[in-house]
Amino acid sequence: MTATDDSPQHSGELLPPIKSLTPIQRRLLSMPTPEEDEDISILYQHSVLCQTSMPYRNPGDDVRLWERLNGIVHLEIQAGRALNPETSKFVDVGLPFGPKPRLVLYHLGPKANGTNALPEDGKRAQEEEQWQ
Repeated sequence: MTATDDSPQHSGELLPPIKSLTPIQRRLLSMPTPEEDEDISILYQHSVLCQTSMPYRNPGDDVRLWERLNGIVHLEIQAGRALNPETSKFVDVGLPFGPKPRLVLYHLGPKANGTNALPEDGKRAQEEEQWQ
Protein backbone atom coordinates (compact mmCIF):
# COMPACT_ATOMS: atom_id res chain seq x y z
CA MET A 1 0.00 0.00 0.00
CA THR A 2 1.04 3.51 -0.59
CA ALA A 3 0.71 6.35 1.87
CA THR A 4 -2.27 7.83 -0.05
CA ASP A 5 -4.11 4.52 -0.63
CA ASP A 6 -5.94 3.25 2.47
CA SER A 7 -7.83 0.37 0.77
CA PRO A 8 -6.54 -3.18 1.33
CA GLN A 9 -5.02 -4.93 -1.64
CA HIS A 10 -6.04 -8.43 -2.74
CA SER A 11 -2.82 -10.25 -2.35
CA GLY A 12 -2.06 -13.56 -0.74
CA GLU A 13 -0.34 -11.80 2.11
CA LEU A 14 -3.12 -9.41 3.19
CA LEU A 15 -6.44 -11.14 2.39
CA PRO A 16 -7.26 -14.80 1.76
CA PRO A 17 -8.47 -15.64 -1.75
CA ILE A 18 -12.23 -15.28 -2.27
CA LYS A 19 -14.00 -18.63 -2.75
CA SER A 20 -17.09 -18.96 -4.89
CA LEU A 21 -20.34 -19.93 -3.17
CA THR A 22 -21.49 -23.52 -3.12
CA PRO A 23 -24.91 -24.33 -4.62
CA ILE A 24 -26.38 -24.72 -1.12
CA GLN A 25 -25.00 -21.35 -0.02
CA ARG A 26 -26.43 -19.70 -3.15
CA ARG A 27 -29.85 -21.28 -2.47
CA LEU A 28 -29.83 -20.11 1.15
CA LEU A 29 -28.88 -16.59 0.15
CA SER A 30 -31.60 -16.47 -2.51
CA MET A 31 -34.37 -17.41 -0.04
CA PRO A 32 -36.77 -14.55 0.63
CA THR A 33 -36.56 -13.00 4.04
CA PRO A 34 -39.72 -11.92 5.86
CA GLU A 35 -40.37 -8.23 6.03
CA GLU A 36 -40.52 -6.66 9.46
CA ASP A 37 -44.29 -6.18 9.28
CA GLU A 38 -45.01 -9.76 8.16
CA ASP A 39 -46.32 -12.30 10.64
CA ILE A 40 -43.81 -15.11 11.07
CA SER A 41 -45.42 -18.38 12.06
CA ILE A 42 -43.55 -21.47 13.15
CA LEU A 43 -44.93 -24.84 12.12
CA TYR A 44 -44.28 -27.90 14.22
CA GLN A 45 -44.49 -31.49 13.02
CA HIS A 46 -45.17 -34.54 15.08
CA SER A 47 -41.98 -36.41 15.94
CA VAL A 48 -43.23 -39.53 14.12
CA LEU A 49 -43.41 -37.58 10.84
CA CYS A 50 -39.95 -36.15 11.47
CA GLN A 51 -38.43 -39.60 12.01
CA THR A 52 -40.39 -41.57 9.41
CA SER A 53 -42.06 -40.65 6.17
CA MET A 54 -44.35 -41.70 3.38
CA PRO A 55 -42.98 -43.44 0.27
CA TYR A 56 -40.84 -41.32 -2.06
CA ARG A 57 -41.58 -43.47 -5.11
CA ASN A 58 -44.55 -45.58 -6.14
CA PRO A 59 -44.17 -48.87 -4.24
CA GLY A 60 -46.39 -50.59 -6.81
CA ASP A 61 -50.03 -51.54 -7.03
CA ASP A 62 -49.53 -54.82 -5.19
CA VAL A 63 -48.17 -53.11 -2.03
CA ARG A 64 -51.10 -52.35 0.28
CA LEU A 65 -49.22 -51.64 3.50
CA TRP A 66 -46.30 -49.24 4.11
CA GLU A 67 -44.51 -49.63 7.42
CA ARG A 68 -41.51 -47.75 8.76
CA LEU A 69 -39.66 -48.16 12.04
CA ASN A 70 -37.15 -45.79 13.64
CA GLY A 71 -36.23 -46.84 17.16
CA ILE A 72 -39.46 -46.98 19.11
CA VAL A 73 -41.35 -44.92 16.50
CA HIS A 74 -43.63 -46.80 14.09
CA LEU A 75 -45.53 -45.49 11.10
CA GLU A 76 -47.97 -47.64 9.15
CA ILE A 77 -49.99 -46.48 6.17
CA GLN A 78 -52.59 -48.77 4.67
CA ALA A 79 -53.90 -48.29 1.15
CA GLY A 80 -57.62 -47.75 1.01
CA ARG A 81 -60.60 -48.03 -1.24
CA ALA A 82 -62.67 -45.38 -2.97
CA LEU A 83 -66.02 -45.32 -4.70
CA ASN A 84 -65.75 -45.19 -8.47
CA PRO A 85 -68.54 -42.80 -9.57
CA GLU A 86 -68.81 -44.40 -13.01
CA THR A 87 -69.37 -47.97 -11.80
CA SER A 88 -70.75 -47.21 -8.30
CA LYS A 89 -68.39 -49.86 -6.93
CA PHE A 90 -65.46 -49.58 -4.56
CA VAL A 91 -62.00 -49.95 -6.08
CA ASP A 92 -58.57 -50.29 -4.51
CA VAL A 93 -56.44 -47.17 -4.51
CA GLY A 94 -52.69 -47.23 -4.10
CA LEU A 95 -50.52 -45.84 -1.38
CA PRO A 96 -49.82 -42.11 -1.47
CA PHE A 97 -46.27 -41.38 -2.59
CA GLY A 98 -44.09 -38.52 -3.69
CA PRO A 99 -43.86 -34.90 -2.59
CA LYS A 100 -47.50 -33.83 -3.00
CA PRO A 101 -49.10 -36.20 -0.46
CA ARG A 102 -46.30 -35.39 2.01
CA LEU A 103 -46.95 -31.66 1.58
CA VAL A 104 -50.67 -32.20 2.15
CA LEU A 105 -49.92 -34.24 5.28
CA TYR A 106 -47.50 -31.59 6.58
CA HIS A 107 -50.10 -28.90 5.91
CA LEU A 108 -52.92 -30.78 7.65
CA GLY A 109 -50.86 -31.84 10.68
CA PRO A 110 -50.74 -28.48 12.48
CA LYS A 111 -54.34 -27.76 11.50
CA ALA A 112 -55.56 -31.04 13.00
CA ASN A 113 -53.43 -30.51 16.10
CA GLY A 114 -55.05 -27.14 16.78
CA THR A 115 -58.60 -28.39 16.26
CA ASN A 116 -58.40 -31.89 17.76
CA ALA A 117 -58.71 -33.30 14.23
CA LEU A 118 -62.23 -31.89 13.84
CA PRO A 119 -63.20 -29.03 11.54
CA GLU A 120 -64.25 -25.82 13.24
CA ASP A 121 -67.11 -24.44 11.24
CA GLY A 122 -70.74 -23.56 11.70
CA LYS A 123 -71.96 -26.99 10.63
CA ARG A 124 -69.90 -28.71 13.32
CA ALA A 125 -71.19 -26.31 15.98
CA GLN A 126 -74.79 -26.95 14.87
CA GLU A 127 -74.24 -30.71 15.09
CA GLU A 128 -72.89 -30.38 18.62
CA GLU A 129 -75.88 -28.26 19.69
CA GLN A 130 -78.25 -30.78 18.17
CA TRP A 131 -76.82 -33.64 20.27
CA GLN A 132 -76.79 -31.75 23.56
